[in-house]
This record gives sequence, C-alpha cells and structure tokens, in this order.
Amino acid sequence: MYLERIKRIYPSDYPVIFWLQKLFAQGQATVFDLGGHIGIGYYGYQRYLDYPPGLRWTVSDVPTVMARGAEIARERDPAGRLGFNGDFVGAGGVDVLLALGVLQYLPDTLAQRLAALAQGGAPLPRHIILNLTPLHVLDNGGQDYFTLQSIGTAFCPYRIAAYAPFLEGFTRLGYQIVDRWQNPDKHCHIAFEPEHSLDVYHGFYLRRG
Repeated sequence: MYLERIKRIYPSDYPVIFWLQKLFAQGQATVFDLGGHIGIGYYGYQRYLDYPPGLRWTVSDVPTVMARGAEIARERDPAGRLGFNGDFVGAGGVDVLLALGVLQYLPDTLAQRLAALAQGGAPLPRHIILNLTPLHVLDNGGQDYFTLQSIGTAFCPYRIAAYAPFLEGFTRLGYQIVDRWQNPDKHCHIAFEPEHSLDVYHGFYLRRG
C-alpha cells in the first residue's frame, strides 16, 4: 500500500515540504517519522527538498512494514540516511517529529506519548509537523470519538479527536502553534452519521522553546 507515494506527492504534502525546507535550512537534521510506512515521505520529498548533510531520517511503524522498508532501503537509499525504529523512545531529542496521517490509528494520543517520553527523562522533539489529522469541533464536551475504516484488506479502529483538547495536549507540554492548515482533499464519510463525518482534515507546525 502507498508504494506510489514514493514517486509522487499530493497537494496535502506541500505544507509539510514548506516547513521541512525551512527547518533543514536552519540546520535541523534528525527526523523521527511516526507511521512513516516504508519511508514514503523520505523518498517522495527528496525530489523537492535539499536534504542537509548528515540527515538521519528514522521511520517508526509496525514490524512487518519496517522490515519491508529496510529491504527497499538497501536498494533505494545508497546514502544510508533512512533507518527504522519501532520504539517511540527513539523520538527523544530529535530535531523534527513527523506524524502524517497516523494519529487516528494509535491507541493513545501523541501528547500522551510525548508526556511519557518526558517523564522518562528524554528531551522532547523541538519541532513537530502534523498532517492529515481528522479532528472534530462538535459540542460534545471535548470528547474524541471512534469509527472503523475499511482499507480493503482490514477494518481499522479510527480515532477522530476533538480539535481544542487535541491542541491543548501539546501546549501543556510547552509547544507553540506556529502554523495550521486544512487538507480539503481529505474527507471522512461515516455511513448514516453525517454529523460525525468530516469535510476536511488538519495539519499543524508546532515548536517548543
């Protein structure tokens, strides 16, 4: 799945590319790509970005996907800049944390993972770029809700987080919201639940310190 994204990008990728280019130009050179599949962001963006010397791009995903990614990297990444690590502890101290279309599949929230990282004594990532994130603004007391997504081969639990509490989770950890945008090309249609369906998804650039 998503193999075609190695060779092309989509309109929703451009805000991510914009901020990555700025951060790379500032000397940021370590990336932790949560849910990055086989490295589709690393491969897809390299045609549009000037990767800095010493770049280390680490993908964190499920074991089978990472194993396949490592196989592909042996052929497609001769520079050896792409690596794989399924332990979120690896995000400690990196320059940039990416979470692109993955937060809805996690059993916990990213803010909870970061808080646990900090409690364990690890430094938090300085920069966070989020994209393709489903958020709602319903008047339901700020509660997340869940549905199921069919990906053709399986049905996946799917979290839709409350907009304001989602961001508050990061601001409590000391992050500032530098930029926010919408992904109008992404929709979530939930059968028989128009109130809980979404017309757009969301992206953010957060900075700490």
